[in-house]
Amino acid sequence: MQVTSAVRAAMKKTGAGVGFLTVGMAALDAYNNVKEGDSVPVGIAKAAATNALYLAFPELLPIQIGASLLPVVANGVNNFVGSRIYTLNTVANRGSLGGNYIDTQAAATMRQQAVKAIQESNFNARLALGNEARMYARG
Repeated sequence: MQVTSAVRAAMKKTGAGVGFLTVGMAALDAYNNVKEGDSVPVGIAKAAATNALYLAFPELLPIQIGASLLPVVANGVNNFVGSRIYTLNTVANRGSLGGNYIDTQAAATMRQQAVKAIQESNFNARLALGNEARMYARG
C-alpha cells in the first residue's frame, strides 16, 4: 500500500500504523455499519472516516469508549439499586411474626392476662405459648 511521506510521518508520530489490526478494525467497523442498516459503500465510507479520525487524533478513542460504556454502566447501577430496594422491601420483612395481623385492645388485654396467669402458675407454659404463636402465624 502506497502512503505519502506526510501521512507516514504522522502515523509514526502517533504510533498508529496501517497494519493488520488497523485494516481489521476498519473491516469490522464497515461490517457493523452494514449490519446496522447502511449500504455497503456508506458503511465502508463511515468506517474509513472513523479510522482516519482515530489515526489523526488517537486520544479520541478512550473518550469514545468511555462514552459508549456510560449507558451500560448507568443501566447496571440502576439494576443494582433496584434489586437492593426490592430486597429491602420484600426479603427483609419475610418471617415477621403475625404478618398483616391487626391487633385489638381486647386481644392484647387477654394476652397480657394469660401471660400473667402462666407466670403465676406452674403450668406448662411452652404448650400455651406455642399455640398462641401458631395462631398468629396462620393469620
